[in-house]
Formats: sequence, C-alpha cells, structure tokens
Amino acid sequence: MPNSSSTSANLRSWVQQGARFPFSVRGSYPRQALAPRCLGDPPIHSLIPLYIRRRTVRIHEPGFPTISTHQMTLTDLVTRIDQIIELGEQVLATRYTQGGLGGQTFAHVKSAPMAGFRAAALSFIDRVYGSDHSHFKQFLDRTKSSYAGDAERGLSILRAIRSEIAGGWLFTVKGLVAAELFSDFLDMAEHLLEQGFKDAAAVMIGSVLEEHLRQLCHRHSVDLNDEKDGQLVPRKADRLNAELAKKSVYTSIDQKQITAWLGLRNDAAHGKYGHYTAEQVKQLLSGVMGFMVRVAP
Repeated sequence: MPNSSSTSANLRSWVQQGARFPFSVRGSYPRQALAPRCLGDPPIHSLIPLYIRRRTVRIHEPGFPTISTHQMTLTDLVTRIDQIIELGEQVLATRYTQGGLGGQTFAHVKSAPMAGFRAAALSFIDRVYGSDHSHFKQFLDRTKSSYAGDAERGLSILRAIRSEIAGGWLFTVKGLVAAELFSDFLDMAEHLLEQGFKDAAAVMIGSVLEEHLRQLCHRHSVDLNDEKDGQLVPRKADRLNAELAKKSVYTSIDQKQITAWLGLRNDAAHGKYGHYTAEQVKQLLSGVMGFMVRVAP
C-alpha cells in the first residue's frame, strides 16, 4: 500500500506546478469513484477541479477546454465569420465624406453600425483564438475609429482569419496542443497507477479517450448533441463511438475495443472496483495511447 502522506504531497505538488487538464471531469462520477485507497489522502475528485481552475487553456469551439455543451464545428465557424464579414460590408456601405482642417476630406462610416461590427468581430476572435492572439490585438488596434479605413482594415483581418479556418490550419494547431495536454493527463494516470490508485487512473484514462472521440467527431462532422424537448443533449461516448465507426473513421474491431474500454471506465466511475484489476488498467492505458496515435483528429 502506498504511503499516504507522500502520495498526498505528490498530488498537491501537481497542483502547485500548474498541472494541465484539457477538460473537466463531468459531474456524473460519484465521490467514491475518485476517492483514494489510502486513509488520509485527499479525494482525487476534489483536486481535479483545482487543477482546472489553476490552468485552463483557451481552446474553445471546436476543441477543448473549456468544453461547452454545444461545440461548434468548422462549418459553424465559417458560417459565423461570413455573417460578421457581411456585417462589415454593410458598415462600409454607410461610407460618407466629411471635411476636416485645411480643406481635407475624410471617408467615414456610421459609428453605430461600426461599433456593432467591431463588437461582433472581437467576440468571435476572442472565442476562437483568445484575447492574447495577434489577430485579436490587430483587430482591436486597427478598428478604433469610425473612419472607412478602419472598417476596411477590419474586413481584411477577418478575411485572413476565414482563410485560416476554412483551410484547416486552426484545427491543426489546436490538435497539436490537445495532444500535448492529453499526454500530460495520461502521464498523471500512469503515476497514479504506480502509486496504487487504479480506480482514479481508470477514470482519467477513460475521460481522455472520451474527449478524443469528441475531437474525432469534430473532425469528421459527427453531431455531438441530440435535440430533446427543445434542448441540446450531449451524446454519450458509446453513441459517438458507434457513429464514428459507421463513418469508417476506424474499424469495427476498434469500435468493440473502445466499447470495452469505456465499460471499464464506467465501472471505475460507478464504484465497481472489483470488476477489473490494476493490470487491466495498465492495458487500458497502453491501448488508449496507441489508439490515439494511430487514429488522430
């Protein structure tokens, strides 16, 4: 049995180092599912939200974290930026000239439509790239007035962003970041296994697998939600697995293996600890890692 105090210190050190998690553990897991096996250890379920609060990554739709209930696809993003570009063109259609000092004339656009265009564009860029990205800073700096040139510069930036998104570059970069984050999470699961926490490790590995399936769904235009009573309800991992296999993203053999992996994760999440062994969790870890390398988004 692992030493309680040393294990607690290890877990807390992860928090102090800003351990990175790409998504939250959803609330369907009971408290005992993530409880430690040693008296005196902090429940792992209580530490995971702290990891996430300390270090979240600005990957929104379509990637993670933070994962929203409705995750946008590439088509959604292109549709939305086309709407904002159209809004900018409408702003330019309000162009008028006004005299200034020294007899010079300047081209302006109406300030109210310009303000709406600017707000919509900045909100979109922030959600997709984050406020630290050069696209956000450029748009913010170059659209501060109601001169027609500011609207034109804003449209040029948005058209460049549209080309980047439509060409798949946004997804490529985010996939690389996601791979690094998943690797961190799986490293932590491996450490938990070494410390004797097979149950928490199984939940972590299964959560990484489920999020990988969701990224594959993004990549291959598989719906992540069903509509029920006028609300979007996230599909369960087993349903996503079936839909991906139906689209030949991977083979039926892969589908059956993933079903088994998800079953082990569910056993761990619902306190059925005697249904599997530490060795099976080790096999789960190696199997999921191999699958994620072989079938990448």
